[in-house]
Amino acid sequence: MIARRDAAIEASVTALPWMLRGVATTALASGARYCPAYDLRVTERDVSVICEGAQAFERPLDGAAMSWTRASDGARFETRAGWSGDALALSFAGERGGRSTTFRSVDGQLEVSITLESERLDQPVAYRVRYDRVAPGP
Repeated sequence: MIARRDAAIEASVTALPWMLRGVATTALASGARYCPAYDLRVTERDVSVICEGAQAFERPLDGAAMSWTRASDGARFETRAGWSGDALALSFAGERGGRSTTFRSVDGQLEVSITLESERLDQPVAYRVRYDRVAPGP
């Protein structure tokens, strides 16, 4: 799973000057943190997404923009959550780029598609990961 993310990042930074590639790779890996497990809860009005070991993300599903601050580094984003066809779509727009994440059910698995865009990248970082469903614990 991490190999897919790393390959997508490497493909995106190859056009950058070699002096910037290391810094860009580190920043993109931070923005595309691998999540070993998701706790995804959706109601008619709201979504709650918890990536194991990370800050919870809760938003109404109305597509309205809301400010959100990432606790780990204080980065601020304009966020949105809503439906895009059969997929739950989340977006995070920052000062120099953003991230979009979609969640959908495919063949009984959760498919998570992640795209990172930056004003400095010629092509976005994009990859998909599938997760098996795990029964909730006690």
